[in-house]
Amino acid sequence: MAAIVLTVLGFGSAVPLAAQPAPADQLLPNRLMPTEAPSRAMTVEEATRLVRKRTGGRVLAAEPTFRRGTPGVSVRVLIEGARVVTLFVDDEGRIRGR
Repeated sequence: MAAIVLTVLGFGSAVPLAAQPAPADQLLPNRLMPTEAPSRAMTVEEATRLVRKRTGGRVLAAEPTFRRGTPGVSVRVLIEGARVVTLFVDDEGRIRGR
């Protein structure tokens, strides 16, 4: 009897309710796919190169960190041989003072 049911379901139009696709107006947006491309993380080497180029100073230290929830790199730089400044470089390359 099981073989008969399989044959009828295989050739007939009877499809289990769970296998039927939902109408397009009832579909939920896919929350797993981002709407925009994720930003690439700034490496310590890229951040130090950027700070050195923009300030002309000597980089003393750099480490990955977060500032107000934004990932980036904290860079301590010696400017004009006299001042030590800590700058923050975010993942988009913006440099901000601390």
